[in-house]
Amino acid sequence: HFYKRLYQGPSLCQMSDNLSRSYIGSVVLGLALAGGAGLCLYLLMRKEEDWEGEVQGGVTSRQVAIDVKIPRDMVGVVIGRQGSNIREIQAKTETRIHFRDELETEQFRVACIRGLPDDAQLAEILIHQTISQQPRVETLTMYVPGRAVGRIIGRGGESVKEIQRVSRCMVDIDRGASLEEMKKIVLQGSREEIIMAKELIEDIVKEEAMMWSGGCCSRPPRIKNIRPAIVDISSDAEEEKLEDKKEEMKTEIQNHCIEVLDKVEATEVPLNASIYEADQLPMRNIFDSHCHIDFILDRKVRNPAIRTYSRLVEEYPAMHHQKLEGFITNYCDPSTWPELGTAPPAMLSSAWVTQGLSVHYTVGCHPHFAEQLLREGAMEALESLLVEGRGRGCVAVGECGLDCSRKNGADMDIQIEAFKLQVALALKLDLPLVLHIRDAEKEGLAVLESCGLPGTWPVHRHCWNDSWVRCQAWLDLFPGSVVGMTGLVTYRQAEQAREVARLLPLDRLVLETDAPYFRPQYSGVLPWDGLKFAHPVQVASVAAMIAEVRGVSLEEVLARCRENVARVYRIPVTGQRREAVNAVEDIIEDLINSVSDDVKTEAEHTELKRLNDSESDIGGQRKKLKTVVDHLITQDLNCQAEPFTPGAAEHSLLPECEVGIKSETGIRQGTHELAASQQEEFSLRMIGYEVPCEVYVSALCSPGEFWVQKIGPMSVDLDQLIQQMTKYYSEEANQKCLSVTSVDIGDIVVCRFGTEDSFFRARVVEVKESHGCNSLSVDVYFVDYGDYQLKSINEIYKIRTEFMKLKFQAIQCSLAHIRPETGEDWSEDACDKFEMLTGCDRGKVLWARVVGYQASGVPWVELVDSGRRQTSLAQELVRVGVARWVEIEK
Repeated sequence: HFYKRLYQGPSLCQMSDNLSRSYIGSVVLGLALAGGAGLCLYLLMRKEEDWEGEVQGGVTSRQVAIDVKIPRDMVGVVIGRQGSNIREIQAKTETRIHFRDELETEQFRVACIRGLPDDAQLAEILIHQTISQQPRVETLTMYVPGRAVGRIIGRGGESVKEIQRVSRCMVDIDRGASLEEMKKIVLQGSREEIIMAKELIEDIVKEEAMMWSGGCCSRPPRIKNIRPAIVDISSDAEEEKLEDKKEEMKTEIQNHCIEVLDKVEATEVPLNASIYEADQLPMRNIFDSHCHIDFILDRKVRNPAIRTYSRLVEEYPAMHHQKLEGFITNYCDPSTWPELGTAPPAMLSSAWVTQGLSVHYTVGCHPHFAEQLLREGAMEALESLLVEGRGRGCVAVGECGLDCSRKNGADMDIQIEAFKLQVALALKLDLPLVLHIRDAEKEGLAVLESCGLPGTWPVHRHCWNDSWVRCQAWLDLFPGSVVGMTGLVTYRQAEQAREVARLLPLDRLVLETDAPYFRPQYSGVLPWDGLKFAHPVQVASVAAMIAEVRGVSLEEVLARCRENVARVYRIPVTGQRREAVNAVEDIIEDLINSVSDDVKTEAEHTELKRLNDSESDIGGQRKKLKTVVDHLITQDLNCQAEPFTPGAAEHSLLPECEVGIKSETGIRQGTHELAASQQEEFSLRMIGYEVPCEVYVSALCSPGEFWVQKIGPMSVDLDQLIQQMTKYYSEEANQKCLSVTSVDIGDIVVCRFGTEDSFFRARVVEVKESHGCNSLSVDVYFVDYGDYQLKSINEIYKIRTEFMKLKFQAIQCSLAHIRPETGEDWSEDACDKFEMLTGCDRGKVLWARVVGYQASGVPWVELVDSGRRQTSLAQELVRVGVARWVEIEK
């Protein structure tokens, strides 16, 4: 610049200076920008290196994004109902998860997880766990005859819906018009779900095939259930050995205890002795004050063919015990409440009319289902169920209350409102309350106080699992209440529950199982039953543990707790049930109104006796009255009447010729006397209240003459009796000592039926000489089944007194409302069709209802198919044209 200014002059220098400045500024600016960019790049790279170092060291708080591929069929599982699963994952990991639609393919969708590195990785793991824990969905295609499709679907789809509900398997049926073609059924679900659905469908197909065959199959074995072997687990070593065997057989278990027990090495126990405390109780007073039979059926058994307590007991004989007096089952889920107008509920109907069994129920809304009670019409339905159930088994409102435990997601305000409504209803109807209060003691007491519940009100505080201090406070506030102790007291870690059981006054304690939950862990009281759920009989184990911690006898605990049940639920211990008395009064009133005016006076004892002894039989009512009076005198109003006790014989089962207790004439006289009152009949409740019960048709001649067996505890006792007789009479020495050379008509004897190996009880109906030989032929009637058969005298044996304790189970009946289409005799077609409908050859379950009596004393009964279609057998015979309809005067 100096030389330029020196030689070029001022103007030129000025122009050159401006030009230079413009170029230099651009260069400087460019260099500055490049340098700044390089510096930024350097810093970013340095930060990235630092970031990677921090990640490796686990000290960063910077968020990352992880993409997870999810199979399309698993997306719904990961999301959950209304997004519940994915929200739970986000809450646990503090991440955010969304799906990137731009990356999805035909097989996968991509979930993007954003959060801290550890949290994002945990969320990824939880997603993969959710997917892996889901059973693999499989598909099975099966084919069934077209004629069976209608039965599989059921009326309005009821049958297929039940199959899907029980098995949790999707069922897609090809509904074609032709009955001859094979129809395709596609099952979709897990392997276990598909197997269960397939078995249920195959059972329906087999039943349909039998009905279409119209033929009589070979008679099934008479013993429907084999008595489980008695397993001695009295010592720790034997118990460990038994547990080892159970583990070895785990793969073979098919949810049926008998299949396991038959393979267990049993300790030989004499028939007239027992090592178990429950078998040695002097009275029948095992009573479960709180259980859920409906939960056992719906949540544990899950078999559409088993929908009643009687069928349940027959399927699982361990649920029956000769010392079980009864139970109270709680309907606490509004979705499974009994159907209106069916008191007692169909689930309990057969058990309720069983002599010697005291069965009751309650209806209410558990706090888990509180929202359902607030729906329109729910409270009205609850009140109707309670009102119509009075005198028919319904004894209380509940269980109801409050539950703040983690298992309950119901809003507390909704729970409180539902609780208040039920307390008010109990006060209105003067019914006891069954309370479930869990982790909400303060709130529950506030509700009871606001409702004005008196302290003396009968209340059952169900399943106590809190401290003794709080229990004592509760007892002081509500002196009219009792506290229920469950199988929880038998658990090793439940020291608090045992403390309450030890300190709780016996007059404030009731026993309960809360079945199917809290299965007791206590041995020596009952034989191991192999079941995976609790049931009413096991309340004896609860009582035994309480007796142990209190230092008293098992009998005392059972007796005192039974008295407490009687006080709170108004179920008398002596069995003097008011409903039974009312039934008798109703029958007597009907009887008096049906006769001439000279009898229409006050129903004094002498008048009734004269009427009962009169020769004229007014519409069969005399027999009906006689039956009622017999029941009143014997068992129906006597809960303490001793039932048949399998294996508890009064005498040693040595051959009578060795003990020399009776002569042949004495045995005949004894059996005649016993047989006079040994015939099983329909109970007083069944007659007086027209309540149906479940039966098998065991033998038949025609619709006008057939025999039924009642299903339930009696059928279990019969199976056990036949097993004992078979074991005894199979011994050659016993056969030799009890053989007979002559019999009289009316003698009760023992013999085989046909080619079966088992021995059965029978009555001699005719004796005749065999042509061509010196032996006698004897026509016998099998008193437990109704069959007749001709036997040789060499095939018949005397019966021991021990085998006469169970009543004869075959009840002769006539089908009500129908007569032969033409003439007085039933046609062969009518008999064949009736045999097919009854399923006599395959043990089909039917509902029977007594509607009247013939002059001979044989009851008229209505028979209804127990399946979904509820078909009346009489109406079906009329429909196919082999019978005509007639009305019967009741």
